[in-house]
Amino acid sequence: VNTLLKESEEDRHATNKMLAKINKAFQGSTKVVHYVDYLLKKEIFARLQKTFTRSLKGLRVGVHYGCHLLRPARVLGFDDPVVPGKIDRLVDATGAKSEDYLDKTMCCGMAILGTDMKTSLKIASQKLKNVKDAGLNALVTACPVCHMMFDANQAMMNKIMNENHHVP
Repeated sequence: VNTLLKESEEDRHATNKMLAKINKAFQGSTKVVHYVDYLLKKEIFARLQKTFTRSLKGLRVGVHYGCHLLRPARVLGFDDPVVPGKIDRLVDATGAKSEDYLDKTMCCGMAILGTDMKTSLKIASQKLKNVKDAGLNALVTACPVCHMMFDANQAMMNKIMNENHHVP
């Protein structure tokens, strides 16, 4: 929204018309920063590493970036949408090893859960299978919605699709 309002005079005008009712205005001075980018700032990252009390060495982890973190790349500019690495750097800082796996940047399927449950669960199930096939111990995501898809829906996937996923 920040990018849209900065680029579209029409949308900015309409927004400011509404905001004027509460004596506010969008001025375009705010810079939106994702918390992962914040944690990767040199001074923050150094402080963060000092807080670790136990290494996660030996843990093999897959990172799920999710659609809304990487796309649209032109607007978000978060990371390379084809070969992302920012969250992998955070995982590696814990001592765990972030490893690639098939379809790492594929969607979790949550966006269509309400309209096409079977396809949604199939997408998530395939992703979990790829993590398991790569021999990884866990899946990490920065998105709470993706986390719900993989974590809260695993039991439903296992039941409906006769799967056996147990990926933390």
